[in-house]
Amino acid sequence: DVLLFGATDGEGDVIVVVRSPSSQVIVRRKERVAGIWVNASELVFNDAPGFYHVAASAPLEDLLPLPVLNANQIGTDHIAFNPHVLTSLDQEDAFRAALVRNKQRSSLYTEGLPAVDFRGSRLFRTRVALPANVPTGDYKVTVYLVRDGEISDRSESLLQVRKVGFEA
Repeated sequence: DVLLFGATDGEGDVIVVVRSPSSQVIVRRKERVAGIWVNASELVFNDAPGFYHVAASAPLEDLLPLPVLNANQIGTDHIAFNPHVLTSLDQEDAFRAALVRNKQRSSLYTEGLPAVDFRGSRLFRTRVALPANVPTGDYKVTVYLVRDGEISDRSESLLQVRKVGFEA
C-alpha cells in the first residue's frame, strides 16, 4: 500500500489518478470450434496503462462533466485506448470492456471509486494498493482540485515502482 496525501489551497473536491507507463496490450476473444476453445479474434491496443487507480472525494460524474473526464482520462470508463487497427465501434467497445475487466480481475485497475478522505478542510489522503503483479516503472500521480464543475488546479508527481529483494 502507498499512502498519498496533500493539502489544497482552498475548498473543493479532490481526484487522484495514479497511472503506470502505457504499453501495447493484445485482447483475444475465444470461441468454441469443434469442441475446443481457440483464440478466434483479437484487437491490439497501443496505449493501455499497465496499472490505473483513481480515487475521489465524490462520484466523478457529480464532480466533472463527461467531456472533461474524457479529455483528462479520469476514470476507467474514460481511458483513451488506441486500437492498432480500425474496427467497428461495437467490436472496439467489446474488446475495450474485456481489457478493463481483465485488468480489474488482476487488481491492476480499480473497481468502484476509492475515497479521498479529508482531515479538516484542506488536508487529504488516499491509499493505493499495489498488487504483486504490478508493472515496474515511473508512475504519474495527478491530483486534480475541482470547484464548481471545473478543474481549478492540478499537480503531477512521479512515483517510482521498483521490485527489490529476491523478486528483483
